Amino acid sequence: MRLTLRTLLAYLDEVLPAPQAEEIGKKLQESPMGNNLARRIQDVLRQRRLSSPTVSGPGIGIDPNAVAEYLDGTLSADGIASVERICLESDLHLAEVAGCHQILALCLEEPAELPPRICERMIALGPDSTKVMAPTDAAPSLSPGELSGQTVSAILAQAPGVDVSWPAAVGAAAPMPTKPGVAPVLAPASATSRFEEGLPDYLKTNRDKTRWWMYALATVVLAGWGFLTFRSSPFSSVTGDSAATATSVADELADAESPLPEIPSEGIEVAAAPMVPKVAATTDGIPESAPPVEGPGLPDVENDPDLESPPYRKQTGRSNPKEAVGSTAPPGPTRTVAGKGKAVDSNQSAGTYTSSEGIALAYLGNDESWQVQPQGAAIPFGRAFAAPNPFESQITIPGVQLAVQPGSRLVFQAPVRGTTPTVDLKTGRLLIRPDTSDGAGNPTVALHLTQATWVVTLSNDAVLGVEASRPMATRFEQRAGVDPGRGALHLASGRANVVHLGEREFAVELKGPATLELPVAVDDDGTARPAIATAWRNPDWMTPSKQTSSVRTAATLFARSFTRDEPVESSISGISKDSNPRVSELAAQALALTGNVPEMVKILKSNRHEEARRAAIVGLRTWLVSEEGDPDVLKEQLALRYTTLEAETVYELLWGYSRRDAQNKSKSAELLKRLSDPELSIRSLAIHHLKALTGQDFNFHPNATEQQRASSIRQWKHHLRNHGDCLIKPKGEASAEEKEEDEDAASTEGNL
Repeated sequence: MRLTLRTLLAYLDEVLPAPQAEEIGKKLQESPMGNNLARRIQDVLRQRRLSSPTVSGPGIGIDPNAVAEYLDGTLSADGIASVERICLESDLHLAEVAGCHQILALCLEEPAELPPRICERMIALGPDSTKVMAPTDAAPSLSPGELSGQTVSAILAQAPGVDVSWPAAVGAAAPMPTKPGVAPVLAPASATSRFEEGLPDYLKTNRDKTRWWMYALATVVLAGWGFLTFRSSPFSSVTGDSAATATSVADELADAESPLPEIPSEGIEVAAAPMVPKVAATTDGIPESAPPVEGPGLPDVENDPDLESPPYRKQTGRSNPKEAVGSTAPPGPTRTVAGKGKAVDSNQSAGTYTSSEGIALAYLGNDESWQVQPQGAAIPFGRAFAAPNPFESQITIPGVQLAVQPGSRLVFQAPVRGTTPTVDLKTGRLLIRPDTSDGAGNPTVALHLTQATWVVTLSNDAVLGVEASRPMATRFEQRAGVDPGRGALHLASGRANVVHLGEREFAVELKGPATLELPVAVDDDGTARPAIATAWRNPDWMTPSKQTSSVRTAATLFARSFTRDEPVESSISGISKDSNPRVSELAAQALALTGNVPEMVKILKSNRHEEARRAAIVGLRTWLVSEEGDPDVLKEQLALRYTTLEAETVYELLWGYSRRDAQNKSKSAELLKRLSDPELSIRSLAIHHLKALTGQDFNFHPNATEQQRASSIRQWKHHLRNHGDCLIKPKGEASAEEKEEDEDAASTEGNL
């Protein structure tokens, strides 16, 4: 038996005989491609909210009739090749065909039992039946929607080869028609009742009776309610007999020998309700401070999977409406968030999302998924928050206003030294301005970036820009979480006192405009050597700029793709294939920001837009060396979509190259050779590294034709000859410090 998509589906759904199933199982073990396809089928069947294929009009992938013939084994050889080709290229169609096959397999295991009359009617109206018409002189229907036995028999008599005898009287049961060469199929006597029980109410024969009973019951209920309402109305009169009766009843109660026992006010123990820490609020309802919750063994927010964003594989599941973002439902079990200072209740609000437009995302630990943050909703301690590109998010915390720039991700941790909630900026940019609406001045805000905590006291006229960049991989399988990344504090105006907390505490005074580069170098004796530059101008991102019409259009289309109370990946995974390259790129950037590895690998493999593939490459290379990075997870996802050799090549390329590698002849030649690879994603990775290392691309486009690519490759070969057969001309043996500087430069390439 050949190993095809159809036989693989039959093997997975366990409908093959034992010898054939054993044969297919052996072939799967010998075929890496078949094994990867089997895992891919199981993966697409588990995807949530995968849209349905178009069945008509332009853009139709497979004709539904062709799918039916394919599953039935009656499709031509050319048709089979076309269906399987589309299924291998499209997860959408692969999931549809695999799902239909799975449903059919279940139906074969538990065949439906139909009444005998329906079975015989379907046999009579078989493949060689012709169009039948109800006779005009047939007996009238017994009731609306029903045909008499005489009329049914007259219709069946028109089917070729059917022997039907007319009933003796109207309404008599019509005899079972028979067709030559076909044995009658009879269901048990109870099949009719079970069949009718499975029908919806509007298809049952007694639907009219049921409807009238419902009307009658509703009339009785309304009449009783009206009567009771009238009797209890204050406008109804009370007769003398009724008044006398009421008086006598009152006298009997007053003269009763055994009065009702009194409820004692003492001696009863009442269980105390659990105390919830109160939060002092300002006039606008924003907590002024987060009271500490003391206790031994307080967990750290960075290691709590329910608070921090876990690896991608946990980002599945449907939203629970009772625990949606911003829900007013009672909070779940109280957790404590230690963070960088004293612990606080994880259900307590750290800030409020106040933007009136755009999209923001929040990670829900209970549902293990990223979802849309409702406008005006609170952001609890320990909850990851993200502002996808191109949307800016406004957040209010006590004393300051935060403008979270597009493409940023942060977590609010516990306060330190009486400050506001600690802003743990994972990646991106922030604008911080003092909020003097409550009359307070010179606010103090705590920041955590580049693996260090900083306490910043601002003057009332200060405008502070905070920037953090996560590193990308530069060496094969380098350790994750070692490189702290790069950051900066840009003081546009005013004054700021910056204090570094830790074993070696020191302070830095800034007067705007100035920039403090992070991390700060510290000598062995503990002396800090901060790199402070007096800026003659602020970074461009700190100055508001007007968006172009094309950017606004793409942002509007992108915002419409999000669905409230649904996981983000189910909302935007489909729009990543949008024909607009800008919209596709925005979807890829949002998936990278939330660490969704399966969707990034899918975009790298099959997306036709260079912009989207580039965003997926940066996202995967950043994720690999982050705290969430797991090389085994990446290998597993690559194996689902690539051949074994391609998966190994892509895995190696995602780890990247350093500048020292670019000065190596063999590695330079190997990277240049990847530009001619038949796999699109490998060519995309190769030009990504070449441009990052040399700053040149020689107009090479992975999507271009082979002839166009050949012209660019000739220019790259000429570049190698002019640089000593290397991408970067060697300058002799570099020192250890120069090697480290080269790797740092390569890791931050393209981030800031």
